[in-house]
Amino acid sequence: MACGRFKRDSCGPGPDRVLEPALHHLASDPDPHVRAMAAELVGKLADSEARAVAALQASRTRAVCAIGPSEAVTPTGFVM
Repeated sequence: MACGRFKRDSCGPGPDRVLEPALHHLASDPDPHVRAMAAELVGKLADSEARAVAALQASRTRAVCAIGPSEAVTPTGFVM
């Protein structure tokens, strides 16, 4: 679902089926690659799901606390 072929009007599962698992993986999966894929999927739903925006903001805050602000990615995508 996190690939470039994800489209809202496709026959794949809708946000009601994928948002909860993606939020769970984003918040608590120990594998950084899994969290990154979850963040990508959650980001695709952020324009229509307020919980998605809040989860992405919380994830960024956790990352900054874990690795420090000098290594964190800014909202514009650049390393600080």
